[in-house]
Parts: sequence; structure tokens; C-alpha cells
Amino acid sequence: MFTDKEIRKIKLYCVLPTLGNVALIVAITIGLLWAFLCMLDSVIFDSETGLYMPAFIIYIGTVVLYLAFYAYAILSVRLGQLRKKWQAIVEKAMTWQNSVAYTQEAGRMMAGMAAGDFLSRSGNPTAKRVGDALEAAAAVEAVDLSFTVGTNLEENAKRVAMALGLAVPKKKGKILLIIFVPVILLIGSFIPEYVHAGNTKRQEQQTAHETVMAVADVLDERCVQVIYQDPADNFHDYGYTITGYVDEEKQSYVYISVTRDGLIESVAYEYDINMNTSPAENIKKAQGEIGIYYSALKDAFGSDASDDKRTMLENADLFTIDPLENETAGRMLEKFKTGSYYDSVYESDDTDKGIWVSCSFNTDTKEDWDKYSEAYLYICIDDR
Repeated sequence: MFTDKEIRKIKLYCVLPTLGNVALIVAITIGLLWAFLCMLDSVIFDSETGLYMPAFIIYIGTVVLYLAFYAYAILSVRLGQLRKKWQAIVEKAMTWQNSVAYTQEAGRMMAGMAAGDFLSRSGNPTAKRVGDALEAAAAVEAVDLSFTVGTNLEENAKRVAMALGLAVPKKKGKILLIIFVPVILLIGSFIPEYVHAGNTKRQEQQTAHETVMAVADVLDERCVQVIYQDPADNFHDYGYTITGYVDEEKQSYVYISVTRDGLIESVAYEYDINMNTSPAENIKKAQGEIGIYYSALKDAFGSDASDDKRTMLENADLFTIDPLENETAGRMLEKFKTGSYYDSVYESDDTDKGIWVSCSFNTDTKEDWDKYSEAYLYICIDDR
């Protein structure tokens, strides 16, 4: 009474809507897995890769493919059940079909989206929030409507199958396949990136450790206290710092920034001004204290250092510029000597080596001066 083709169609219609709805769920939620895997890459492995394209292609490909499959699954069954051939099958099976147009639901959904889009374009913050809420509600209603349509189509096919005594095909294996194939592909695509990021992180950590310890050891010979972050203890994607104090009073200090991969990023010198003495006396003492830091670093890593020492650090040229004996510092100190302790001074320029030097005297105005105010010389040398 029924051809093999008709029986295959009945069985197909019994499972295709559910598979389509599962594909829709995966297409919507796969982005959460992709975002989570990206977060692991950035937070756990401290990767600087940015957008990892192989995984992104799999993610976008899954969304496009699954949405296309969903559209095919629902439309093919919906249109198929409207054809005369299907109606003839239903009549021969002596059963009935639930034909619902869903025009009201679709109209309500479209109206919600249109209203939400209109309000979202408003300049009023409250209207924008209401518009966003309407769009979100319409999106949820659209998904719910798609499930309702799919369920109705599948029930129509199952009624025909039951009337004919046909076994409804099992869907569990196909559902698991639809869910886990993209999940496995997406997770698998990140494994090479995780391995690469992990190896890079360990290499950067080792290089940064060598840099930090080399500089800290040099300062430790001249300073009473050296404070530093050891990369071997904790990895910091923002880099590391080394601070040295030449005396217990901590009137001056040197502050060295090291990048996550062990590159000397900048070296800064600071000296607190004694406002009870003259500018010339402050400059003389600053030259003495800052000179201790400068000479220690220059002797260890400057042009006169051994090849082993000099090649140990990248950007060691930052240590070869005398913080208070360069053209930029000279202009700043000249203004400092002739100015007031309540007038800030700032000078900056590039050197012939492409190194940026900024020198300043930082203070508060006489009107703003209070017990929390500070006056100090600050020289920063960095590679921009």
C-alpha cells in the first residue's frame, strides 16, 4: 500500500524537525564555548595571539552550517506536509494533521523586533533599555516559535507512523553527533594554540627571570634595599618592576620596568627635593645619589661592559644615558634652578638613538601646597 520512498519520507519527517532544533540550539550556544576557550587562552596561558583564526573559522562555519541545516529541516518538512503527496499519505493512513499557520505568533514576534529596533535608536537612555529588552524578548519568542513549529511537524509525522505501525527512528545517536562534532572540533583546534602559548609563556618567564635577577644583583651591590618581582615565582603579562634605594631615608630611587618577555622597557630615577636648601644643593645631591644607580647599571650593562653582560639584556642602551647629564635634563635643571619650588617644569625629547627622555620637576603650587604635597625630580628613559 505504501512505497519504500513514502515510508522513508515518513520516518525522515519523524526525526528531521528535532535534529533541526538541536542544530539551532548548537548554533546559538556554540559561541559560549568559543568565548570560554578564548578566555582560557588569554587568562590561563596569557596568550597574545589575539583572534585565533582556526578556531574562529570552525566557530563561524558551525553557525552558518547549522543554521542552514535548521532552515532546511524545518522548511523541507513544513513544505512537504503541505503537498498533495503527503496529504494522500495521511488519507491512506486514515489519520489527521494539525495544520497551524502561526501567523499571530509570527506577527507578534516581528512587531516586538520592530518596536525594539525603533526604541533602540532613540536618544533617550530609558527608551534604549526598553528597546533592548523588547528585542531580547522577541528573539526568545522566535526560538520558542521555531521549537513549537518543529514539534508540531514531527507530531504530524509520528501520527502517520503510528497509524501504519512503523517504528519511529531513534534520534539519540544523531543528536549526540550534531552536538559533539563541533564541540570536539572546536576544542581540538585550540590544543595546538594552548601548547604554543604554554611554551611561549615558559620561555618568556625564563628570559624575564634572567633579566630581572641580573639587574637586581647589580643594584644589590650598591643599594641598601632592592625590591623586585621575580618572574620565576609569578608570571605577569603586564611585566615586572625592580626598585632600588641607595640609603635608608629613601630620598631617591631607581625604578626599572621589564616587559613580560624580558625586555628592558624603561628606567626611571627620582629624587625628593629638600625645600629647605637651595636648588643648586638639591641638584648636587641628586647627581650624587642618582649617579650611584646610573654608574652601577652603566658599568654592568653599558658599552664598556663585557660582551656576556651586554648581550644578556635587550635594550641595555637605556642604561647608557646619564639621567642628569643629557641635553633634555640640562634644560629642565636650568629652569629648576631659576624658578620656584612651587613651579613645575617639564622637558622631553628623543635622543640620537631613538630613546625617549623625559625630565621633570613635579610640585604643587603655593596655594595648593599642604602636608600631602611632594616636590621631586623625575627622569624617565624609555624605548618608545
